[in-house]
Amino acid sequence: MTAPRQRLSSRVLLLAVGSGVQSVGQVLLGLCLVRLLTQEDYGNYRQVWLTINALVPFFLLGAPAALYYFVPGAAEERRRSVFMLGLAVLVSAGFVFSAALFFGAEAIGGFYNNPDLPVLLRAAALYGVFALPSFGYFHYLVAVGRPGRGTLLSIAFFLLQAVAVLTLVLRGYSLETVFWAVSAVVLLRFLHLFWDVPRLTHGSWSGSPIATRRFLAYSVPVAVSALALSIGQRLDKVIVGNMLSLVDFAQYSVGAVEFPGVVLLATAANTVMRPHIAELHHEGKLDTVARFWRESYRRQSLALIPMGAFLVFFATPFIELLYTDAYRRAIPVFQIYLFLVLFRMAPPEVILTSLGKPRWVLYGVAVSIGLNLALTLWLIRVWGMAGPPAATVIAALVAWFWLTKMATGLLNIRIRDAIPWARILGVIALSLGLAFVCSLIPVSGWQALVLGGLAFLILYVLLAKAFGLMLPRDWELLRGWLSLSWLRRR
Repeated sequence: MTAPRQRLSSRVLLLAVGSGVQSVGQVLLGLCLVRLLTQEDYGNYRQVWLTINALVPFFLLGAPAALYYFVPGAAEERRRSVFMLGLAVLVSAGFVFSAALFFGAEAIGGFYNNPDLPVLLRAAALYGVFALPSFGYFHYLVAVGRPGRGTLLSIAFFLLQAVAVLTLVLRGYSLETVFWAVSAVVLLRFLHLFWDVPRLTHGSWSGSPIATRRFLAYSVPVAVSALALSIGQRLDKVIVGNMLSLVDFAQYSVGAVEFPGVVLLATAANTVMRPHIAELHHEGKLDTVARFWRESYRRQSLALIPMGAFLVFFATPFIELLYTDAYRRAIPVFQIYLFLVLFRMAPPEVILTSLGKPRWVLYGVAVSIGLNLALTLWLIRVWGMAGPPAATVIAALVAWFWLTKMATGLLNIRIRDAIPWARILGVIALSLGLAFVCSLIPVSGWQALVLGGLAFLILYVLLAKAFGLMLPRDWELLRGWLSLSWLRRR
């Protein structure tokens, strides 16, 4: 088991580093834009991306998950044809996406009470036609064990897009021109796909071993679940955008994000998990799936829960450092959102979809989104801006518990066997105590953040070792990561 674990861990880190570069780039771009744009223009910019990002998961039609499920089970010479089937689905969905964005722009602008939004949405409408197939190609590369190339391509085109956006804003161009430029960048990525595929794959371009009906029977429930999950994750922002002012929305959008460090590691790990679990499922190794899930959750929780807990207590200097004092109202929203980290690690929906049970995920997410809507509409009136993120966390907890119950039942294990929280939370509480004491030292905000962070990190590592949270194989893996041996192997 040592070699496969190392290979999978290397892939996780590779994807995490790639996602980290993009996340840092997103943060830096946002830091520049909040200083270069008025709060009204920044609110417009974020509302366009809110709309696009809310729709993309559905219009992907579950194709990435289907590729993760079907590609590992296909013979190597037939994998290209499986990808081409997925590509045909994504190109078709992309045209529908763009048409919906273009012709529905007025309705979306009316929903947000924002007359400037339709023009920007139409400028960004071509994004769907070209971006969806490119996303599918990234997931295909991960499925066939080439995450390095997919990561490099994603970074390159992201940086090109970020440079284009920042350059146009600095030169005083309108947001409409900015979104036309974004569409041009994803067009280049789409054209590159057709140059890259013949170089990296072989076999037939047609005649997929997977019937289109079977492909869609798997992917469509995943797509509907993804849409519901996307709506659930963004429902609070949509309601805030509808019920509060554009300036309030700009404040809320700054806080209503999950910390990129949490997202990038969890997303990378979960992306690698999908094809590996699907392969184990095809081989009938459910006991191995259960062990792999437990180990994945344990390792992710060692890094992600401490990261989220630290930022809950140090949210004020963190937000003020990044976004200035003008965005102080975003702090409580950010603190509440950080609790979502508990449900992002090795999530049960990854297990269920990888085991061929996408409909179970759909049912759980449907209940969650209904609960989220009801709670958000109620709590926004009771708690104001803090109400919607609280509703999002509660709904996520309900969905996570139900789906975890289904996944553990399928694998014939108990929830407490799969989710090792108790000792980790205890060590975190002790570590935060010292970090909080350090934060009382009268220094500036960023200095308090650095001092508290170092105190927390040192004490957490020492206590994790003392209480046996980090095992010898974890230290071995960490040394391998720090020595960059994973990069040399790739």
